[in-house]
Amino acid sequence: MIRRLLAGYLSITLFILFVLEIPLGISFARLQRNRLIADVQHDAATIALFAEPRLEARDAAALQQIAGAYRLHTKGRVVIVDNRGILRADSASQGTPVAPNDFSNRPEIVKALRGDEAHGLRHSKLLGKDLLYVAVPMNSGGVVQGAVRITYPSSVLAATLVRSWALLAGLAVLILAVVIAVSFRLARSLLAPLHDLERAAARLGEGDLGARAEVPHGPRELTVLAQEFNATASKLARLVDSQAALVADVSHQLRTPLAALRLRLEMLERDIPGRAHEDFEAALAEVHRLSRLVDGLLMLARAENRPSAREITDVSAVVAGRRAAWLPLAEERQVDIVIDGGSPAYALATPGNLEQVLDNLIANAIDFSPEHTAITMRMDASPVGRDGGWTTVHVTDQGPGMSPERRHAAFDRFWKAGDSEGTIGGFGLGLAIVRRLVVADRGEVELLEANGGGLDVCVRLAAAVPTHRRPLVVRDGAGQLRAPAPSVRPHSVAPSGRSGQLVSR
Repeated sequence: MIRRLLAGYLSITLFILFVLEIPLGISFARLQRNRLIADVQHDAATIALFAEPRLEARDAAALQQIAGAYRLHTKGRVVIVDNRGILRADSASQGTPVAPNDFSNRPEIVKALRGDEAHGLRHSKLLGKDLLYVAVPMNSGGVVQGAVRITYPSSVLAATLVRSWALLAGLAVLILAVVIAVSFRLARSLLAPLHDLERAAARLGEGDLGARAEVPHGPRELTVLAQEFNATASKLARLVDSQAALVADVSHQLRTPLAALRLRLEMLERDIPGRAHEDFEAALAEVHRLSRLVDGLLMLARAENRPSAREITDVSAVVAGRRAAWLPLAEERQVDIVIDGGSPAYALATPGNLEQVLDNLIANAIDFSPEHTAITMRMDASPVGRDGGWTTVHVTDQGPGMSPERRHAAFDRFWKAGDSEGTIGGFGLGLAIVRRLVVADRGEVELLEANGGGLDVCVRLAAAVPTHRRPLVVRDGAGQLRAPAPSVRPHSVAPSGRSGQLVSR
């Protein structure tokens, strides 16, 4: 934007300079030429005044001295001729005797001997260059006694004109510099509120509901825009807070009666007749299912309202920690969890997000993995260059996999892989939460077909380089690196026989 404003200001300035300075330069050049001719005319008239009595006295030495004195102070050549056009003094002779050359064939000499002054530019065949000349007659009692001619090389006039144009060019450069400085300052003062508004909008888009733009003192349009943005951000914050409060209240209100209902059912277990025991187990399973559904909805609401605060995260440590946390449940299901490669990898992620993402993915993989198979976690880190890079985590199982259509729809809320509840299980919230957490950290998540069958969940996060100035995310209360505890309890088993994870595919 600043470049566009500067380009506009400079275009207008250049147009004005072009319109004004070209005619001004031509007029100034004409003025300098006339001024030079006028100065030479004055010099020629002065020389003629002093040379006329010496010419009448035939004092050749005095005439030569007058001509030579002018040569000492200027670049002009002085020629003094008598009334017949015969040379009597020449400043170019430099002290040597002057030969009586005939100058009567020069047009300016002819005009001066007729009693008229002559000036202008002409080409000298003898010298092979253009000359600026001034010729004046020497009068005595109304009789022309001779003439004085002063000539300058045209380069003298050209140098004067070049200096004039250079002066105008320097003035134009100075004006442009001033215009650039003033325009840049003006553009920055105008765009500073917009940049502040842009940063506030970016923070608001990342989930920082407290982001506000500074209200500028002017111009009025920017002031109104900042005020409207702040008002909108405040309304949005109130709406989100009210939604989060509603979800929390509803979840809390639902948890209490569900817990009470489950407790009552468990207390009635011994009094249930044998023929109704199957219905009792189904009712208790439904209570567990509703409890997990409420917890999943609450977790999804928190993920959607959670602002991003990315830090440098040791991905390899997080992966190792999640494997250690989930391995007992996996071994109970006769499924192994292996890590393919142990090279260090780092990424930018909000503390806790990557742990929750891996918990959901591993829980799903355990549910869908047949016995005596393995879940593989692999990390790939691309070099961090000027345009950034990716740190990729793959969670691959050997389960039934998904078709391309199902992989495309798997991130939708409440989408389930099975045709009916209990076919494959879950509530369709797990991958929705995964995508929300990954996207909040400006990453990507994709479902791929694993080699040999199964599902390969690919999570990409912005790669990072570890520094000593910024703490790693994986830490305990004392600030030491550790494997974080699972956000989902892997050992709780629901009555349906499935793990007690809150989410699934």
